[in-house]
Amino acid sequence: RLGPDDIALVVGLDRSAVNAGQRGDLDAALAFARRGLAIRTEVLGNHNDTAYSQFLLGETQLAKQQLADAGASFARAGEIWLAVNGDKDPDVAKARSKQAEVLSLQGRPADALALFATAIPAGEVAGAPPAQLAGMKLAHARALWAAGKRAAAIALATEAKAAVAADPAAARVIGELDSWLHDHRK
Repeated sequence: RLGPDDIALVVGLDRSAVNAGQRGDLDAALAFARRGLAIRTEVLGNHNDTAYSQFLLGETQLAKQQLADAGASFARAGEIWLAVNGDKDPDVAKARSKQAEVLSLQGRPADALALFATAIPAGEVAGAPPAQLAGMKLAHARALWAAGKRAAAIALATEAKAAVAADPAAARVIGELDSWLHDHRK
């Protein structure tokens, strides 16, 4: 039987999952993420930390192109955050945005765009950090582009970049926006 002391192990498993993913060892990342989620689910049940582990699993599944599994993981993380924190939680919006990203990658642009249309405003109302919102808007721009709405995609990515241009915490997403805009403004 697992107990509260095993939660410390989960932090290490989550870090190991992230590190393995950054090294490109997605099989190890997936194994670490699954084990961390299993422990948190058993010990904590529906809890913010369980939702975090579920989201981490979804990110790893997405990196491995396991789209159906990733979509289910993001949906479950969002359900947990919603149950624990209510609909004004920026993490609920983040999970829904990742679900929308998966839908777009699955070739379901109408479903993706409909979900982005609710996820991003919910993130804004919930006070999501600007860098998080910019990342959500970049994913939305990619979905718009895939749906053939190229002008709208460029406008949204440009708006997202302008919103975080002076934010040092947004350096990563600014780089991603710059790269995407460079490749798609042609």
